[in-house]
Amino acid sequence: MKSTRALLHRVFDYAGLFPPAQWKMTEAVEKFAGYLAGPDAWALGRFIVPMARLPEFEQALRDLPAESLFGGGWRLSVLGGPDLRNEIRAVMDFNASWPEGDDRRPPRIDTIELRISTVREIEQAAELIPPDLRACFEMLVHTDPRALVEAAGRAGACAKVRTGGFYAEMIPSSEDLARFMECCRDCRVPFKAAGGLHNPLRRTHPPAGNNASAAAPLHGFLNLLVGAALCRLGAEHGALVALLEEEEGRAFLFADEDVSWRGWRATLPQLREARERLMISFSSCWFAEPLASLRALLSGKNGGGSPPLQ
Repeated sequence: MKSTRALLHRVFDYAGLFPPAQWKMTEAVEKFAGYLAGPDAWALGRFIVPMARLPEFEQALRDLPAESLFGGGWRLSVLGGPDLRNEIRAVMDFNASWPEGDDRRPPRIDTIELRISTVREIEQAAELIPPDLRACFEMLVHTDPRALVEAAGRAGACAKVRTGGFYAEMIPSSEDLARFMECCRDCRVPFKAAGGLHNPLRRTHPPAGNNASAAAPLHGFLNLLVGAALCRLGAEHGALVALLEEEEGRAFLFADEDVSWRGWRATLPQLREARERLMISFSSCWFAEPLASLRALLSGKNGGGSPPLQ
């Protein structure tokens, strides 16, 4: 449907190198190449690479057949670290090593993701990052992130929120996540999400590595995407929290031209606007599997729930 296409267009940033999938470099690169050549390539975003593994990644790329490389789908995002000045130089060197031609569009790093904790860190990073490289600042949201979101906006960057983790305490509450989305909306700063978004709908499941007996709620990517649309439409805080906590698939009604949830409705243009201006993507170490879960959900084959990916 047009509505699901609008929600999912280039939304999956492929993080196959990271747990729990944690593919070897050659496997992750080959999988991404296969996805780009497949029928669901329209939903695929960037390939995520840690800066420390960029040389290994480049070698794996060069081992691919030429026809797998130059179709224009290899958009890349690197995870930066403490040596930002040298990392940016490495990014520029990587891009320069793949010259463009009349009939080919080579791989390009166009985004760098950085973990920050203060406004000053954002300002210092912004002074080094060139205008053709988009910065995405990962920030904690367990306290009010407005100052950090505003600083990201002044830098022309986007915000990033971690929505999952190895331990339950790393997963933000729906209250904190809703507040973050509202800050991004109010400050006109787009955001991406990363971590734990393996299933369409929120579900309760003990996260790997958690020795506590209590189960942890895992956020769903459909909850976030529809939530971003309704957030832009002015949904009140309580409604947004309730949407993020929705576990019933039948509560979401998809038509070709709109999506509805418990009395709220977002049209096709509103869905596209939310994707362009608010929630721009999310990282996932799987691609085909979450799409299959969403298709099962929309077709009603799983009784309105979403089968878990471990």
